[in-house]
Amino acid sequence: MLWLKRELVAQLYAQAESAAPRECCGVLLGKNRAEQLIAIPNCASSEDYFEFDSQAQLQLWRRLQAKGHNNQRIQAIYHSHVKAAAIPSQGDLAMARHAGLIGPEMHHLIICASPVYLARLRSFVILPQRSYEEAIQLF
Repeated sequence: MLWLKRELVAQLYAQAESAAPRECCGVLLGKNRAEQLIAIPNCASSEDYFEFDSQAQLQLWRRLQAKGHNNQRIQAIYHSHVKAAAIPSQGDLAMARHAGLIGPEMHHLIICASPVYLARLRSFVILPQRSYEEAIQLF
């Protein structure tokens, strides 16, 4: 289950809508639950794919490894879908597995920027051979 700070939901929707027609992306940080949103620029030129800007990603990783960072860690990786439902695409699954961003403690939050879909915010766990949706608990 992903524990998500209630205030972040509006920020996630706003970022997804303002990034359209491209996908937005970033990470959610916290100690044991997602409490802080860190947007990372999407350097992909596609409307249906995201790729973290490598410089911004490296700066964030260094910041997280720095001594005294309040023991925060990445709780979730998030990105938006502009024209598709909030479920991981085959590309999303392949990218997560290739980058090693998988496992029961790594949440993948997808925001659907289109109001056509009812479930606009969903979280998934991606494992080596399968993925599954998990509950989101707001606090």
